[in-house]
Amino acid sequence: MPFACLIAGCMETFSQWTEAQYHMSAAHNYSASKASKNESISKYRDLTAGTAQPAPGPPVQPPKSRSTWIGKDAPTPLFNQIMLLPPKQRSLEISELRKSAEAQRANVETAARAFVNLMKAHGVTAYEHGSWVQGIALPDSDCDISCPEDRDLRRTRQVLQREGRKLGLFIDQDISDWRILLEHEPTGVQLDVTQRAYVSDEPYWKGEHVSSVLKGAKDPVAFREAVLLVKLWVKKHSQQMKPKDGYPNTYTFLLLFIWFCTHRQPRPVLPVIGCYAAEVVPGRGVWKYWMENGKRGEEASVPPEILVAEFLLFLQSDLYGHEISFDRADRLYMADQRDNNSKTWQVFEPFTFDRKCSARMWMEKRRTIIGNARVDRALILNSSSPDSHSQSSSGPSAGPPTSMLVQGR
Repeated sequence: MPFACLIAGCMETFSQWTEAQYHMSAAHNYSASKASKNESISKYRDLTAGTAQPAPGPPVQPPKSRSTWIGKDAPTPLFNQIMLLPPKQRSLEISELRKSAEAQRANVETAARAFVNLMKAHGVTAYEHGSWVQGIALPDSDCDISCPEDRDLRRTRQVLQREGRKLGLFIDQDISDWRILLEHEPTGVQLDVTQRAYVSDEPYWKGEHVSSVLKGAKDPVAFREAVLLVKLWVKKHSQQMKPKDGYPNTYTFLLLFIWFCTHRQPRPVLPVIGCYAAEVVPGRGVWKYWMENGKRGEEASVPPEILVAEFLLFLQSDLYGHEISFDRADRLYMADQRDNNSKTWQVFEPFTFDRKCSARMWMEKRRTIIGNARVDRALILNSSSPDSHSQSSSGPSAGPPTSMLVQGR
């Protein structure tokens, strides 16, 4: 009997050792894969964030072709590089950027499908949403996934701990109760998994809002290019304006841009799309969301760089004193409601009306945002030739009067 117990104990010890070796091997493979993936995209991130160090030698000249600069170390952010190009080539380079994102889409879909199917098999409902679904992702954008019914992502964490390694899903950062970052080792795609939602279809409605805006633009192609430029601008300053430090995140800047383009003067770029919510069962937390088409028919087509320059002036001018919300069917006239004394930005999320700009040390954040907007707006205006400016503002649908572009505070 003691001999049998000894044999059983040895077998159990060997089994535990084997399992430990498996986990150590999986962790090692994940770390090696992550290091390789980080190295493969580091050059792109250096370009977008402007962290790459310039090589010794003569000053870098504005690039003439994407093949000569994209993916290589550069002393300036990708936002700056695109703005230094001639207007015609600028659009071509943005198109190439979109093609690079499309080339990554298959990997993103594979990673999202692996996670969603794993959760579904264990009773957790997961939805993909965000920039990849809306078609406005950058090549290294995270894949956003919501598990709205899994409180504090408890079940999600349990499933990942038991089954995630088998599919190459590893928890990269456990940020909070309602948010974790995953790495899908086979593709190198990062998944941003969240739970915080009032109702289960909240991510769907927020995604539908952005998708409807993109489709409703007078010139959808030009507007998408402008959106990508705004995202590149945010990424350029990502190390300085971190959401965890109280700065608006990319989605908040996107909301600001949508609102500005909806109420732009003298002619808007987007139709009004109202976002509404109502409590179906009072006091029970049962809500429904819906959208309604508001005022439209006045929209203009505006070159992306001009639209972004105007938007940076909008930021530089403290949003002209306006409260940013999406529960209306008519347009506002920004020139009629400027308030130079309003220094705290009031930005409310569609449907939920959650406040998107933190008041914590806001004056410091505001100064940083305004300073960056002022510098980069000057970059856009200085990099455009006088001929291109006069051409873009000569037609009735080309954009704002020159005074709106050149005046600043």
